Amino acid sequence: MVVLAIGSWTILFGLIHKATSPLAGYIWLLFGIISPYFHLHLSRAMADSVLLFCCVLVILTSYFTLLHLRQPQPTSRWKWHLWLLTISVGICVGATGAAKLNGLALAPVGLLIGAGVIHRYPATLRQRWLMAGASVLVVGVCSLLIFVALNPYLWPNPIMRTKIMLDQRTFEMTDQQRFFAEQGINSLSKRMTIVPLRIFSNYAPILPNKALPINLALFILGLYVIIKRIRVETFLQPRSLALLSVMVPGFFVSFPSLLTLLDWERYYLFPIFFVTITIAIGLAEVIERGYALLRPN
Repeated sequence: MVVLAIGSWTILFGLIHKATSPLAGYIWLLFGIISPYFHLHLSRAMADSVLLFCCVLVILTSYFTLLHLRQPQPTSRWKWHLWLLTISVGICVGATGAAKLNGLALAPVGLLIGAGVIHRYPATLRQRWLMAGASVLVVGVCSLLIFVALNPYLWPNPIMRTKIMLDQRTFEMTDQQRFFAEQGINSLSKRMTIVPLRIFSNYAPILPNKALPINLALFILGLYVIIKRIRVETFLQPRSLALLSVMVPGFFVSFPSLLTLLDWERYYLFPIFFVTITIAIGLAEVIERGYALLRPN
């Protein structure tokens, strides 16, 4: 589990370094080293580190696919490479879902690949849309095939047994809510209070339990930096592709955790993980701007 966690951090370090600045990458590494939350939940013999590592592989393969589209060479070999990269995204999505069911929330990442095809594929508009649709379909089909292949229980009857699996998970969650009623999140007001507190204060990278305004402010600044660079550069520069590859899957896989029915620490893994990335980018922006202002001319 620890090896997988270190692998996840190392890959994301490279992408953050490329997407924003070396400083943001090193701040991200520091946050991983000092975080009691990540030390605890990514070292346990549970599915969390496997799930995170597979998610990071989805991010990495998405980045390579978008990077390939940036260098259009409409030859048969170039197209085959594009299909292989698209298939690899689907394989990693399926592996993430097999690691833990909420990993299937990454299935819409095919839309990111489709958007990249529409923007960068060297063909007519109609051909680009057809290719984009085919790319989304390939990601979805490969995801399902790998999800089934990695779950032998599903082999005899994939559709029926997937339904049984989901019903079992629903039953289990209902049971958990009954046995741990005091830790339940059963109202919107409670959710609006508890979830931000856990993400931006209790398990935040900077002064846990003591610095909610600081973490929230740095998150907003980091999000502003990310959105600005993506909006200006779209699919044109490698750093915007790296940002898109990190943040779009990050949003897809984090959103279900925000709807958790139980206030359990490990259920916040993905929101905290990607919020920590954003805070690292925001803090790097503050330091770099401060240094620029204080540096003598």
